[in-house]
Amino acid sequence: MPLSQPNPSHSINVDPQSLTWVNIAAITIVLTAVKFFDGVLAPLLVSVFIAFAVYPVITLVKRVKIPHVAASLLVMLFFLAELGTLGGVLGNSTSDILVNIDSYQLSLQKTLSRINLYANRVGLPIDLSLVNIESLFATTEQSMLNVASKAGNTMSNFMIILVTTGFIVTEAPVLHRKLHRHIHSEKMLVSIDKFVHSMNRYLLAKSTISLGKAVLVGGILWGFEVEYYVLIAVLVFLLNFIPNIGPLLAAAPLTVCVLLQTGINETLVIISLYFGINFVVGNFVEPKLLGSKLGLSPLIVFLSLLFWGWLLGPVGLILSVPLTMAVKICFESSSHYQHLSEVMG
Repeated sequence: MPLSQPNPSHSINVDPQSLTWVNIAAITIVLTAVKFFDGVLAPLLVSVFIAFAVYPVITLVKRVKIPHVAASLLVMLFFLAELGTLGGVLGNSTSDILVNIDSYQLSLQKTLSRINLYANRVGLPIDLSLVNIESLFATTEQSMLNVASKAGNTMSNFMIILVTTGFIVTEAPVLHRKLHRHIHSEKMLVSIDKFVHSMNRYLLAKSTISLGKAVLVGGILWGFEVEYYVLIAVLVFLLNFIPNIGPLLAAAPLTVCVLLQTGINETLVIISLYFGINFVVGNFVEPKLLGSKLGLSPLIVFLSLLFWGWLLGPVGLILSVPLTMAVKICFESSSHYQHLSEVMG
């Protein structure tokens, strides 16, 4: 008995609503997995984006006829040496703060008392006596002790990140050739190249801006003979990657550090200079160097900060913009979700 042939005129009808629910379920499962394995994924993401940031430097080194592997090794060794030196300075600063924390607590109490007296004299409604200095310093000391106790684990993570970054930058040309050999969709290849190019330019520009700001702030603190200027400069560099609120977060330890070691007038001058630098960088330097590279609306930038911060913690806060740019480029390459890319812009 002959088998009946399928009728080509009949097609399987798929309910679009059911596909939507399937997509939502898939996204929920993926996000749950990312949240559960954030301790593993966060260092991997940091490695990937460090690779994007240093790869233009490797390309520059290769221009002097140095092979790719050797250029990658040189750049990574330089990066490792700089991190080692910086880690030593930060470790010494942390130890020094813990040793002198009692004297800093007494100094801050005296400073707040002087501010209270001045406020009462001029009739300002300020009462800083409500600030619980003991609790504040106890919390700070405990936090720093926790960080110090986890220094070995932190160094292990740094080494894993650096080794992973080294493999990524070394294998980058091979991976690029494999992608172009096995992906036959021209649109997909264009999207991948656009993603790599955008990440390289954004991270290099943002790193340069953050480094410049950190050097300026550190130089100002050094000029006013404020200790721990390297520690504050590192915080300024890292927190500048967090959009919108990063500079404000960096202002808090900066203010406390300066207030403990100088007078009120010097503190006001330094804080004014700090916010002046942020104003110039935020309104003139960043728009000039970054331009429209982000392609993200301010609302999307803020929402991405909340989302990635919740999903990946501090790493998500720092990488919120690059991760959202990657999602936007993925949407651009899909005919089904291209409208979402337009909404994000």
